[in-house]
Amino acid sequence: TAQKFLVQMKYELAVPGALQSLKFAIEVYGGGATELVPSYLLLAEANLGLRRLKIAEEFLQLANWNILKHPQAGSSMMSSLQRNFGRLYAAQQRYNEALNAFATDIYYSSKDNGPEHIRSAPSYFHMGRVFQSYQKPERAASFYAKVVDVYTKFLEAWMNQNSLEPSSEITAVEVE
Repeated sequence: TAQKFLVQMKYELAVPGALQSLKFAIEVYGGGATELVPSYLLLAEANLGLRRLKIAEEFLQLANWNILKHPQAGSSMMSSLQRNFGRLYAAQQRYNEALNAFATDIYYSSKDNGPEHIRSAPSYFHMGRVFQSYQKPERAASFYAKVVDVYTKFLEAWMNQNSLEPSSEITAVEVE
C-alpha cells in the first residue's frame, strides 16, 4: 500500500498506490467528499519525500479546501494536514509558517488525545528541527526533550500495563 511505502521511505513507489486510492475515492464518494483527504495527504507526503514541493503543496491545498468545505471533518484529519503543511514550509525554509503549522497540528491532536500524547510528539520534534535550522539550539533542545518525555511516559505506561509474569507465554506476532 502507499502508506507502507511512505513508512519505508520508498516515495516513488507510494505515488501509484496513492493515485489509485484517490481514483477509487472519487468513484465511490464523488469529487468533493472528505474521504478524498487521506489520498491527498498520501500524495502530498510522497511528493514531499521526493522533494517535489510545488506538487506537494497543490495536494495539501486540495485537502485544505476539502476540509474547509466540510467543517465536520475531524481533528485527526486537520492535525495530519497541518503537520504536512509544516513539513512543506520547513522544506521551503518558511520557518515561521512551519512553526505555526506544527503548533496548529499539536492543537488539533491535543483535542482528541491531549498534548502529552504520543500522537503530538512528531510535531514537537519537527518544531525542534525548525529551531535547529534557526540556529537556536536551546529552543531546539527543549522541544527534543519534550519528545523524549512524551515517549518515556508512553513506554513506561506500556511497560507497566504489559509487564510479563515469569510464567507468561509470548506468542508470535504476524508482521507485514
